[in-house]
Amino acid sequence: MKIIFSSFLFLISIYLINGQDNPVKWDIIHNIEHQELEFKATIDNSWHLYAVHLPNPNEGPLPTEFNFSENEGIKIIGSISESKPTSVFDTNFGVQVSYFETKAIFKQKIEVLKNNSLLEIKIAYMVCNEHMCIPFDDSFELNLTL
Repeated sequence: MKIIFSSFLFLISIYLINGQDNPVKWDIIHNIEHQELEFKATIDNSWHLYAVHLPNPNEGPLPTEFNFSENEGIKIIGSISESKPTSVFDTNFGVQVSYFETKAIFKQKIEVLKNNSLLEIKIAYMVCNEHMCIPFDDSFELNLTL
């Protein structure tokens, strides 16, 4: 009976997580003049989006990660940069964490080598509020021009 009840609670929690509206909305801009992609995250009130560069990357929350598909028409230059996050000691995780509230901006330098090149982008990230943490994986496709 305990196994059935535990399984039932597990399935309900998965249902609730999957039914959760994503508290982060992404807007991606190709800045042709500066040859970079700008990722603007708008974060719902009471939620935190964790930074790319965490003080303790192997402990605590999952960092935000950007993965770019390989494409002969696009060169990814360097690593992603981010706006300045808030950095505090989090008693729930027991480590120093860096996160964003309400908004965050990430930038990636690129070089478009071939007109109309399709770039696939996957963003993996974790958001937390006072009650729960939820991981998300979002995928985007951009048609980049010279």
